[in-house]
Amino acid sequence: MGTSGRYGKYGETKRLSRLRKAGPGFQKAVPETSHSMTHTHLGSTRFYGTNINIVPADLKDSVYIRSLSKRVFSIYGHYDDTLTNWFLSGTSFTILALSGKKNVGFAMLGRSYLGHSASRVCELLALAVEPEMHGRGVGGLLLKAIENECRKNQADSLVLHTSVDNLPAQRLFRKFGFSALETKLAFYPEGQDAVMMSKDI
Repeated sequence: MGTSGRYGKYGETKRLSRLRKAGPGFQKAVPETSHSMTHTHLGSTRFYGTNINIVPADLKDSVYIRSLSKRVFSIYGHYDDTLTNWFLSGTSFTILALSGKKNVGFAMLGRSYLGHSASRVCELLALAVEPEMHGRGVGGLLLKAIENECRKNQADSLVLHTSVDNLPAQRLFRKFGFSALETKLAFYPEGQDAVMMSKDI
């Protein structure tokens, strides 16, 4: 298990406490309304004849967030529990990607603590896409919506962490203008190293 990541040096409990202290700073961090077809979409596009829409997540979506997190992040640790807790705590802004009425991915945004300007820094806590939808632009659409939320909240920059071995994710983030800042050793609970990346908003 890592000693400097979200489970190690700071731990999930301290991490959640720090997120709460910062305050979500996002309107309707956990919306109470359903993302029905009448819900205002945060973005949309068309891939392979299928419409992909981005909508705010609501409380009932915690089941999906837990399920997808377990399927795509379990190699790094118990992020199904962690991300679900962050979502339900109201300290994050979470969006879903929909293909028709089917959930095909989500992204989670939070406030970060990175020195004196921390109140103006947002952190992409997670971005996950169903494996069968990889390469179809879903991740990019989620990322665009996250960046728009950062701008609405007058953030100066957006930071994220991704595994040093996750080259497809790094390519996506670089495509959207992110640059690597540093490598964090044993960042993840299972011991993997992470690359911290940042982009000015």
